[in-house]
Amino acid sequence: MISLYIPMAHLGFIIVPNGYTHEKLVQGHGTPYGSSSISGQNNAPPTKDELEVAKHQGARVTQVAAALKTAR
Repeated sequence: MISLYIPMAHLGFIIVPNGYTHEKLVQGHGTPYGSSSISGQNNAPPTKDELEVAKHQGARVTQVAAALKTAR
């Protein structure tokens, strides 16, 4: 995930990482760099906790987008 930061910066993307802003991240579900899930060889779906972290990151993206729109 971190390897994507450089090309995104070159394209001017705004990166909204999770940081440690949710208790599930501290417990090891996802990363502070962004939401993630490992399916492995069994093609396991994301866990309930991983989905919760992904929804949290989606809410953070929405908040940042709203702030940028207001600042415009």
